[in-house]
Amino acid sequence: AAQIILKSTGVGMIAELTALICTDSGNSAIAKTIRTVSVATILWLSLPMFTALLDMIDSMIGGL
Repeated sequence: AAQIILKSTGVGMIAELTALICTDSGNSAIAKTIRTVSVATILWLSLPMFTALLDMIDSMIGGL
């Protein structure tokens, strides 16, 4: 889980820095695209955590 969080943090920081550079250079459309793609990437990276959470909830409900 820590590895996923570190990867997501790295993606977010690099994407934000890149988006700020694009905004400063007058390319706000590219900056918005970079932010959108970074959010999608972070969600994709966190899918294993979400599936593990859903499996845990399913096992708790199934145990009732």
